[in-house]
Amino acid sequence: GNGKRAGPTVAFNVYRHDNSPVGYNEVSKLAALDHPPLQLRTGCFCNPGACQEALHLGDEDVKNNFLTSGHVCGDHHDVIDSNPT
Repeated sequence: GNGKRAGPTVAFNVYRHDNSPVGYNEVSKLAALDHPPLQLRTGCFCNPGACQEALHLGDEDVKNNFLTSGHVCGDHHDVIDSNPT
């Protein structure tokens, strides 16, 4: 692509009024309802180490997310046990 036309990258999490996280799938679906749709790249971009660091997940958290729900990169498990994945 043309680097001169590329915009900035902004990373953020969305939380409800009660401080519970809004999953990336819900954010993506809501953004798609806008006209024209708001273009977002959601999830942790298949970089588990960066995701783990950004979300303050310990090794056991990541392991349990996989063992209890089968969470892997690219799936739709965006919130597990009230925590973003």
